[in-house]
Amino acid sequence: MRIWTGRAGSGKTRDILQEIAVQCGKESGRQILLVPELNSHQTERRLAAATGNHGARTAEVLTFSRLADRVFAEVGGLAQQVLTPAGQLLTLQEAARRVQGGLSAWSGLADKPELLREALRLVDECKTCAVLPEQLFAAAEESGEQALSAKLSDLAQLLTAYDRLCEQSLPDPRDRLTLLRDRLGESRLLDGTAVYLDGFLSFTPQELAVVDAMLGAGVPLAAAVTCDMAYPEIFVTGCRTVKTLSRMAKRHGQPVEQIALGCSKVARPAGLAAVEAESLLPLRTAHPEAKDGVRLYAASSPFDECEHAAAYIRRKVREQGARYRD
Repeated sequence: MRIWTGRAGSGKTRDILQEIAVQCGKESGRQILLVPELNSHQTERRLAAATGNHGARTAEVLTFSRLADRVFAEVGGLAQQVLTPAGQLLTLQEAARRVQGGLSAWSGLADKPELLREALRLVDECKTCAVLPEQLFAAAEESGEQALSAKLSDLAQLLTAYDRLCEQSLPDPRDRLTLLRDRLGESRLLDGTAVYLDGFLSFTPQELAVVDAMLGAGVPLAAAVTCDMAYPEIFVTGCRTVKTLSRMAKRHGQPVEQIALGCSKVARPAGLAAVEAESLLPLRTAHPEAKDGVRLYAASSPFDECEHAAAYIRRKVREQGARYRD
């Protein structure tokens, strides 16, 4: 497994796209570039540009959800209906009714719409983080705080009833990646395919489980993570992701190669470059001449900060011809 590391703009995505372009030219196997949902369109444009619009024959950009669609289309399950957001809420309400006798902290939950929506967010979080009801029951027993123990126990009961109802009716859409992990071994989609992970600062436990399944199946994996391993106290999340991927690869007997690309290669105003390079370091160097590209604004609240930034962006677009994607 190869892992590219480096700060934003250091060339990680460029190197991946160049490597895919070379493989496309040789027509040696297939390549899948896995990216977050919000990055897929822009990455598809960049891949097309890097391969001269000929990469679609062997390479494609997918997200985890689209990868699930491809696998289910092959092994079955693509046409399976799932709960809509309204269906999730109604199913959770029925689950709350069935266990209301055992609820303490959340008594009367089924008749409290706002609290029910908050409970659904917790259920979604448990699904995304692969937290099982048994773990919640265990945490409730180990907790020394009575209020926290009651809430964990109620959530565990609610999640248990919710899962049973989903088994009897329609599945929860949050379970798709868990099902992808379980059925990936039945698919031939990744046979002879190199998979690249780009744009992820971290992965959810469900996504990590899918990556682990790929490693277990012997799929060649490469990843790009935005971090500087020399400053783990600053790039906390990125460095943790690199360690997690390395540990998973070694567990499956795969060697790990880290490719450090260092600092940003993108040209930017001197002031902005100084802020990016040194603003979070414990000892900073003064740059009295480097002021272009940096503007300070003292906001009274986070909302005021967002409002000011939005107004600045709209003014740049309206008066100076900037693009929103800039």
